[in-house]
Amino acid sequence: KTGDVQISLLWYDTNDIDLHCVGPDGVEIFFGNPRSPSGGELDVDANAACNNLKAAPVENIYWPQGGAPSGRYQVFVNYFDRCGSGPAESRFKLTVQHEGKRQELEGTVSRNDRGKKLVYQFELRPQLEVYGPDGTVEMTPGAKLILPVAVRRTQARSPAAVTVEVATPVGRRTPS
Repeated sequence: KTGDVQISLLWYDTNDIDLHCVGPDGVEIFFGNPRSPSGGELDVDANAACNNLKAAPVENIYWPQGGAPSGRYQVFVNYFDRCGSGPAESRFKLTVQHEGKRQELEGTVSRNDRGKKLVYQFELRPQLEVYGPDGTVEMTPGAKLILPVAVRRTQARSPAAVTVEVATPVGRRTPS
């Protein structure tokens, strides 16, 4: 599944490697807490407890379209357990999609690491598109103008403000 934010972890052996994400609300999503109140969800937990082993497993955390809160996201990888004849160190590829961008990075995690390893972090900010009439709008000083606009949010569901500024030609003063 995908959405405003998608984080996918792929590794190349049968070990139980876990993907964790701490969202802006401070809630950690992982196998022990697969859903957060902010809408994030771990929808795939591969090689869990060394059962149903796959040689190229994937784990995935996402926030649905229009549902990701703005703020800081921290992504961790944890070498949870060595399964069968899996190696003491696992190579992984992490793919993170947010704000219409895709980041890929590779790394390793080992059973000698102490706990989860921070591998990526990012800030999600709301993005707005503001539409108004085309062309120049003229008005007389001191006059009141109501200008219709449409605002469309394209990222994150947190509150966002729209500020209007009035530009005046150089050398002219704006009446106070």
